Amino acid sequence: GLGLMRPLAGAERETGVYCFGIEAGLSGEATAVECVRALRRATMARVQEALGRRVVLPRFFTGHEPDGASSRDADHSHLAFAIDARRARLFVIAPHRLQGRQPKPGERAALKALDIALQGLSDLRAGASGHLRLAVAVIDAETDLLFRPARVWESVTDYHPTRHAKRMTATEGLIADAKAEILRHGLTQPEHIDVLELRSGPRGGLACRLQLHFCVAVPGPLLLGRTRHMGGGLFVCVS
Repeated sequence: GLGLMRPLAGAERETGVYCFGIEAGLSGEATAVECVRALRRATMARVQEALGRRVVLPRFFTGHEPDGASSRDADHSHLAFAIDARRARLFVIAPHRLQGRQPKPGERAALKALDIALQGLSDLRAGASGHLRLAVAVIDAETDLLFRPARVWESVTDYHPTRHAKRMTATEGLIADAKAEILRHGLTQPEHIDVLELRSGPRGGLACRLQLHFCVAVPGPLLLGRTRHMGGGLFVCVS
């Protein structure tokens, strides 16, 4: 029985999570939004190169229909991009990982193309946020704060509600929206949700930081809300 091995979640396509450590290049003006957008652009460009210039990128990669409209898929089954600024990491996350399921047959070919496209990604130009040097980072799902199971999760990037609440206070509306979002994606319903911070945008939009309390330990990654595919609503477990 010696020499028995177990898988360690890393950048292989079966896990559906690709993690890149930012080794150097972040500027003092770096923003999470700009870094995530740069990663999305780079990913789509590399996938386009892998599939061929004349191939129309599937919705899995772009989040858009062939006519250019936003995805009408109720499951939002397309890639998500995120940044863990505190630990200087960037992520490309497949939809099946966000939804806690196995890849669909049609997704497996897309995952293979993604795996090929992201090999060797080490240079990312993120505008004013810097010229980033990246390296593949290994994830230990048993200890990593974004992945290990926990009962309490706290948002590290703003949660943006998917709908405008009516006949409710802002706090009540955000809690109701978060519960609906969690239910929509097939996750365990929390026992209660705390609004830690609430802000209004210049056009009346709301953004907040939430703390989710579950009765059982829930594994990550957790990305929720309207901007979940662009790094919004990223949660970290709280011991």
